Amino acid sequence: MLNCRLIIEYYQKGNNNSQIATLCDCSRPSVIKIVNRVLELNQDFSSLLNLSDKELSNLLFPNRKEHREGYLIPDFAWEEFQMVKHRSSIRLCWRRYCKRAVKQNLRAYTWQRYLSLYHEYKIPPKANDIGKIRKRLNDYNFLLSQFRNKDGKGYLKMKKDKEEWLKSLHLDENKILDEF
Repeated sequence: MLNCRLIIEYYQKGNNNSQIATLCDCSRPSVIKIVNRVLELNQDFSSLLNLSDKELSNLLFPNRKEHREGYLIPDFAWEEFQMVKHRSSIRLCWRRYCKRAVKQNLRAYTWQRYLSLYHEYKIPPKANDIGKIRKRLNDYNFLLSQFRNKDGKGYLKMKKDKEEWLKSLHLDENKILDEF
């Protein structure tokens, strides 16, 4: 799921769309879509950032419906139990889920959505996930801080590696957020 708040913060910091997409690990068209929606609203960035994630999402995309309205919510703990018990696949569990939804007069998620929900169940998103780019930058900065001699060969090589890596991604270290 896109982190609209992070995209807005990086845009406010002066990054271009390609840089934001790289930093947020999402597609450039997604960034463009969110930035255009923010600019259409003509609101102050700080007022947008003070909103909760759900309020911000509803403000940017008012026509989106809540995903769970009218849908049968899958019970993945039960589905995993059934997969082990009957030695069945996730695809077969989805088919049984679709049949249960019809019996209860509810809608069933598509195979792709069901699979993505199952993936979220198996590997929940980390609350403290800072992204690959920021993690690697933090690692570089930590290693650089461990050098005693700031004029030594190792320090200068590490600093050069860091600068080349940022340059290859077309990023400026000053435009990368330190924390959420």
